[in-house]
Amino acid sequence: MNCRILFFLLGVSLFVTNNSFTQVKEFDMLELKYSQGLYRQVHKKARKLLDVPDHDYSMLPRYYYAITALQLAQNDRWFRRNQGVIKDAREYLVGLNRTIDGRRLLLAHQEEMSALKNDLKQWASDAKVQGDTKKFDWIQNLLEEIFKDIPSIEKIEETPITKPFAKDISISAKRALLIAESQKHLGTPYKWAGVDPKGFDCSGFTYYLMKEYFNQELSRRSKDQYVQGKKVKRKNVQPGDFVFFDNGSGISHVGIIIKNADNELLMIHSSTSQGISIVDIEKSSYWKPRLYGFATFLAE
Repeated sequence: MNCRILFFLLGVSLFVTNNSFTQVKEFDMLELKYSQGLYRQVHKKARKLLDVPDHDYSMLPRYYYAITALQLAQNDRWFRRNQGVIKDAREYLVGLNRTIDGRRLLLAHQEEMSALKNDLKQWASDAKVQGDTKKFDWIQNLLEEIFKDIPSIEKIEETPITKPFAKDISISAKRALLIAESQKHLGTPYKWAGVDPKGFDCSGFTYYLMKEYFNQELSRRSKDQYVQGKKVKRKNVQPGDFVFFDNGSGISHVGIIIKNADNELLMIHSSTSQGISIVDIEKSSYWKPRLYGFATFLAE
């Protein structure tokens, strides 16, 4: 083979390989907007990029098209109307595990995949609470298919605090009681639809505490608890207030604030990866961008 042709082909090969994960403005915007929870925007933009031949060398548009499809699927209406898209996304992500470049992409986007896994687990928990066993089983199978061959993608990025905090004398007796009793469950494992000390899901934990110690029976889903509670502005948040999170498809998680001072916003919650644990929302790349609002069930 002519040397010039050989070097040309080698150069093309290196270009394609090296540029599968290179910095491209359009791809950077997909990543940025995805981190902000703008899943509809990312899904539409990724679909447009799939039609641009110049981007055929990269797997990123198809990757973002797939993961946003599974995020948007958590909205009931979107789920019903986009079964074909969801099926394709499922098959694509499973297929990535079967190629070297695909596994490289998944590991390079480990934080996003870990967050997606956590969101799907929360979705499964909601389905179980609602008694929708068909959807729960579907999500469980989805989790198994996508993540069974990615052992390093296990948990969201957070550093749990396992030691209880000292009593805060500046808050009311009711708030102090709620925080003290919640911390007695540190280390209790996460359990789908769990509502007792053997295991809790996120809203099961808050449901248990309010019923057990304040004789208040809350709704079992986090988004319904937000509707029930008295809304609190960020600047007025106190220990004992509930904090709610939106994964881009509606409120899907709840925790209890135990500290809001010294540039820390600490919550205790039932994490799918850690069980009952404490995390600083301000330092969490997962929870901070998903923060939705605050509410309280404790009269001053």
